[in-house]
Amino acid sequence: MSKKIRRSSNLKIYVTYYLMFLLGGILFIVGLYTYDRGALISEEGGDGRGLENAGIIFIVLGVLFVFLSIIYSRRGARVIGVNCPYCHGTGYVDAGRGKKARTEMCPICDGTGKMYDKTAKQLLEEKEHQKRDISGKKDVQKNKEEEDEVETS
Repeated sequence: MSKKIRRSSNLKIYVTYYLMFLLGGILFIVGLYTYDRGALISEEGGDGRGLENAGIIFIVLGVLFVFLSIIYSRRGARVIGVNCPYCHGTGYVDAGRGKKARTEMCPICDGTGKMYDKTAKQLLEEKEHQKRDISGKKDVQKNKEEEDEVETS
């Protein structure tokens, strides 16, 4: 695995999306307030044209940031959709804190962080294998209980 590839985690995608949306909302509200203040000064006979223009600029920037956050969320959803569910797209399994953290590569996606058809099949097979092991252990316990009942009677 190349060390040059820097993956973005699911949390980073969500935080970036919400920050962009929040910034857009704040700029929009400030723009409305500034435009209204400039219009009020103009009505009273003052020179509020500069505040009106600044308000329009803030409104446009706010709408632009909200629009860009929506586009970013769509792209982020595509990235999150193919992330490996075992390592959450990082490529590493958390092994502890400090120097031990992120030292083991994910066994499902082999450190790529992406879930493709081959790895999806492998993950499903592994889950089925775990279910068989659990049900096999239950069957063994039932058989032992039945043998104990037969011996006691």
